[in-house]
Parts: sequence; structure tokens; C-alpha cells
Amino acid sequence: MDIIKENNLSVNIFKVNAHTDDSLNNYVDNIVSLAHNDQNLGINLNYNNFYDLPWIPIWNGIVIEKSLRKLITLTTNTKNLERFLNLNRNDKYRKCEIDWSIFFNNFLGEKQKLYTDFKESKIRRRKIQLMIEELPCIEQIKRTLFSLYKERFCPMCEEDEEDFNHIWFCEERREDMDDLISGVQNWLLLEINKILDPINHITLEHIKNLNDIWKLEVSEDHITFIDLIKGFFPFSLINFFKQLLSTKSKVEILSYNFRNEILDKSMIFWKVRCNKLNEIDRGLGIDKNVKKQHFGKEQFIDKTRKSKNKKYLNLQSLQSHIYFGGNTIDYYNIVDYGSVS
Repeated sequence: MDIIKENNLSVNIFKVNAHTDDSLNNYVDNIVSLAHNDQNLGINLNYNNFYDLPWIPIWNGIVIEKSLRKLITLTTNTKNLERFLNLNRNDKYRKCEIDWSIFFNNFLGEKQKLYTDFKESKIRRRKIQLMIEELPCIEQIKRTLFSLYKERFCPMCEEDEEDFNHIWFCEERREDMDDLISGVQNWLLLEINKILDPINHITLEHIKNLNDIWKLEVSEDHITFIDLIKGFFPFSLINFFKQLLSTKSKVEILSYNFRNEILDKSMIFWKVRCNKLNEIDRGLGIDKNVKKQHFGKEQFIDKTRKSKNKKYLNLQSLQSHIYFGGNTIDYYNIVDYGSVS
């Protein structure tokens, strides 16, 4: 930047796709390679040496008999899982009967773990946004553009503050939300009956009898439709699938497709709201340049209640896995479900 300013240079930047044999891109790559070809920045581990260690590995007084590499991976994953479960916004889900195995399986998708698929990545990003209630509603926008949006309300009703829950509860869109829930119910009915023999077909009443999950409300004690939008499936729903379907794989596939159907319909619902906000912003002369000028101009006061109830702290699931085997996620299913039984 100093060179550009001192010499008053005008710089044009052109984006090119990597590894497409672009002459200028290849030229820059060659310069970088020549500048660093004498450096060995990589760390090479010979994992075979792990099997010839002259000592016995111990964790928390427990002799480790499995591969250390797998143990390190499992420990990291368990720490991340407990950190996620201890988030304040998940306080409810530590008390309700959530099937965590299905929950995380729904994030994996149809592709292999090491396969890069941009469409699948976009779907996962949307799932995460919903899960952590981080859709860019007005109350979220205020965190970075407070000076520009501090007097703004829901773009649909223009009366109430728009947080994550209000997106789905707005009275102006109650009819649309009823249609969304009805559409999801009918989709689930059709998908289940596609799998079942005609003699075992179910009716819409069987679907609607899953009472709480279709309620459009916020509850601290039950899983409602708002929780389904976020991706949290209760045991009652998964057990309903298990009673109808013959194999675990069919239950997982149906759950994954059901999650995606809710996601698709929710994003269509959300897009209508976004179009309305963009229309209002254009009328007020708010564009990208105006937003850049106001970015971080005034401090937003975060009123979020911090969590004090950290239920998972000591990697209990990892200890249970070492002693008894099994899946670490299943440990949280047993602990949480047992606490509400």
C-alpha cells in the first residue's frame, strides 16, 4: 500500500480461477515458489512411531489402548461438542430429549466428509445459521450497523422488533407460516408412504398427532416447529420414524431429507422477507456504500444472557467411550433423555 501511495499508482485487480493455466497467475506462482523454495515449513509426522513408544500412554489415569491419533481426534471432537452443548442458546436442548446422533448426521449430507461440494457447503452454512439463530434479521444487523438500523423494526409488520423468533411469529405472515407447516406435513406423509407398502400407508392424522412439533410457539419444555427449523429433532419424532421404517439407514435418510425440506421451505419464506427489506432500503437510499460508512459507527449493546449452567465440562463421554466403547454422541442422548424421563 505504501508503494502504491508514494508512486501514485492506479492498480487494477483481475480475479482469475486458480490452477487454470492463466499466464499471469502462473508468473506470480513462480515468483512465490522461487522466493520460498529453500524453506521447509512442513511438519512431517511418522505415525508408525506411535506404535513403538517406550512408555504406556495414560489419560486421566486411564490406560489408552487405541491409536493415539484417533484418541486426539476424538478428544478434540468431544471438546467441541461439549462447548456447543454448553452454549446459552442450547440451554433448552440440554433438558429436552434431542436425538444428537440424527442432529449431527443431518449436517454431514450425502457427500463424503473429504469431498468438497460448494452446493452442499452452502446448505450446511444455512443449517448452521438457523441452528445458532444467526439469520441477518434487524436485531442481528444492529450489531454492526446500529447507527443505521437502531430505529428500524420488522420490515413486514413495521411494528415489532425483529429477532430470530419474530421472523416466524410475525402476524403479517401468519397465513404464510401456516402454509409452510402444512406443506412440511404433506411432504412428510408422501415420503413415508413412498417407502411403506400400500397396505401399511399412514394418513395425515398420524403426522399431525405428533402434537408439540407442529406448534408455532417458543417453549422451554417441548420441541416445537421453531426447533425443527433450527434442526433439532426430538426422540418422539425419530421413534415415530423407527416404528414405520425397517432399518436405521432408512431412518437416517428420511431424517436428512426431512431436514432439507424444512430448510428449503424456510429459506423461501425468509427470501420474501429479505426482498421486502431490500425494497424499503432502496426507498431510503441505503446501499452498500452507505452501509460501509456506518459499519461499526455506533456500539451495539448486547443484551444476551450469558450461560452459567455448563452441564458438560469433563469429557465424560470420552471416559465412557474408553471404558465401555460405543459412540460418544450416544452418551449425551442417554444423559439428556435420562434426565427428563
